[in-house]
Amino acid sequence: MYSKEEIRKIKTEFWSSFGQFSQLKRERIGYPKKWMLYKTDIKGLELKFDFLEKNAIVTIEIDPKNSKSEDYIYKIKLLQDELVSPEGYELFFENQVLKENFKQVYRVFFEKAKLSYRNKNQWPDIFNFFFDHMMVLESFVIENVDILKA
Repeated sequence: MYSKEEIRKIKTEFWSSFGQFSQLKRERIGYPKKWMLYKTDIKGLELKFDFLEKNAIVTIEIDPKNSKSEDYIYKIKLLQDELVSPEGYELFFENQVLKENFKQVYRVFFEKAKLSYRNKNQWPDIFNFFFDHMMVLESFVIENVDILKA
């Protein structure tokens, strides 16, 4: 079992290492160093990396308080054929998810089971899963920003 301080240190090291991995890989393929994440240009729609239990997820999160949230979900479902996992993972839709901070969101996400940031041996798998699937979500948002906003 880890103490809270040990978990905090592992999380910090994990996210720092992933950030370095992402920057280098994005630069190598000609993309900006930083992910879009919060800067989608679509109010109430964000891209995120996260963990659920012992599963890694890459997600589009939509604030249900936004007046267009239902419209975003509808349009994403219509366009979901563009959201193809490079590794064959299924795309999931979840309504009204209650996050750890008690905020409710809609989620559209890819998930890879049995991965934990606490296990450094799994970091390469997590990094590659996160990177490959966020590229899919980011490209989707960039290519469909006008449709989603309309």
